[in-house]
Amino acid sequence: METIIKNILDELLVKLGIDFSSIQVIEEDENEYYVNIDSDQAKDLIGRHGATLQALQVLLITIIKRKSDVTCSLITDVDGYRKKQIENVKALAERKVNFLRNSKKPQSLNPMSPFFRRVVHTHLNSDQFADIETESTGNGNRRKVVLKLRRA
Repeated sequence: METIIKNILDELLVKLGIDFSSIQVIEEDENEYYVNIDSDQAKDLIGRHGATLQALQVLLITIIKRKSDVTCSLITDVDGYRKKQIENVKALAERKVNFLRNSKKPQSLNPMSPFFRRVVHTHLNSDQFADIETESTGNGNRRKVVLKLRRA
């Protein structure tokens, strides 16, 4: 599958006229892949607030599904941009958890995309955070994650 993903993305980037030096595809779990593109045109691939990168990811998943009839999960990245964002969101969530544990008052994170809300929910769903409950609230682009202490 790694070769299929790499070949499809390579062809797509060439057709888009995007220069890149390499594409790394790493299988992180069964049918879950992390794809990183090294490019001098990172800004063009990322777009405003990562919108172009998100669109590229959706397009890549769609093409893979049609060409291989396999459904997979991808995180598409450029020069580690998304990986840094993920680490920043996890660190923010942990700071909010520490404040919550001290204050005992629910904490809200700023509204974020479904992708980053999932990152928070998944990250805080480990034994280290067994005392924490997460919940998404709000509608549309105002949807956010609220952290609460889990009731005993």
